[in-house]
Amino acid sequence: MTIESHDASVDIIGSEAEKWRPETRETADHSLPYITAIALIDGEVTSKQFEPERFADPEIWKFLENVKVERNAELSALYPGAVANIVHVDLANGKRLSKRVDYPLGHAKNPLKDSEVEGKFRALVEPSLGENRAQEIVDLVWKLDEAKNVDGLMKAVEMPTRYARNDR
Repeated sequence: MTIESHDASVDIIGSEAEKWRPETRETADHSLPYITAIALIDGEVTSKQFEPERFADPEIWKFLENVKVERNAELSALYPGAVANIVHVDLANGKRLSKRVDYPLGHAKNPLKDSEVEGKFRALVEPSLGENRAQEIVDLVWKLDEAKNVDGLMKAVEMPTRYARNDR
C-alpha cells in the first residue's frame, strides 16, 4: 500500500519509524500508516482499533512493513484548504486500486449528516454512560438553542464517579 499525502501530514504523522510499529495509543492515533492500514483491514476506525491488543498485533505490524508514505506536491499545494490523500493498494494479482479523498468525512466541505454525528456520539458514549443517558444528552443538545442555560446538559454529561480523576 502506498499513501500519497501533503507535507504537513507526512511530517507530523507519516515519517517517523515508530509510526510503523505503534507501541502506545498516542502513537497509533497519530500514525498515518496505521490508521490507513487498520481502516482497510478492519473496515472501521473506532476506539477498538486503539486498544493495545490491536495496534500492537504482530500481524498488523507485518502488514505495515508493506506500507509506504510519499509526499505529493499537488496535495501539498491544496493544504490547508483540503487535507487530501491518495491511497493505492497493490493486489497480489497485479491490479492496483486507488482512491483519492480531498475532504475526509467530517470536514467542513464534506460534513457528517446529523444521524452520522449521533451514531458516532453513541458509539463513543454508550459504553460508559449507557443508552438512556446517551439519548438524554442527544435530546438536550438538539434543543440547546432553546435552553435558558446549560445546567441540564452539564449534569447529563457528568461521568460516573469511577471515571472521576483524582488529581491529588
